[in-house]
Amino acid sequence: MEIHERDVLLRDLTCNNVMLDSQGRPWLIDFGAALISETWPVQPPMTVGTPRCLCPEASNRGPLDQRCDYYSFGNLLHELWHGEQRWAGAAEFAADVADAIPDPVTEALRRRIRISEAGPCELAFRLLGREPDTRGDSLQPYLDRLRTWMDQH
Repeated sequence: MEIHERDVLLRDLTCNNVMLDSQGRPWLIDFGAALISETWPVQPPMTVGTPRCLCPEASNRGPLDQRCDYYSFGNLLHELWHGEQRWAGAAEFAADVADAIPDPVTEALRRRIRISEAGPCELAFRLLGREPDTRGDSLQPYLDRLRTWMDQH
């Protein structure tokens, strides 16, 4: 995401924080939870963001980098694709229960589905990996695949 090139971490990428213009282009509209840093990972002073969209490392108050936003983007893709939130207990979510959230991606699934062959659902699942390292170092391959898939369908 271009925003990461500007050393900004959103921390609250949700459907509610994306608006479409008259040409259907998405725009981010809420930067209230954003962090700016020249070095990553960064240890935020507190946990902020929409609880149901928090990456596990934010929920555990751990150090964050751009992969936190990749997780949130996976959650956004899931909501757009399925028309519903990933899990129902969002209102009762607390930072100390992050380990109880099931990881939607098994190691076998991660190994079998290549990004170049994935559809929106598989892309979302890859981005929703519990460990930041499973999400990759760049969102660009996911965005490229999503564009290709959209052009084909």
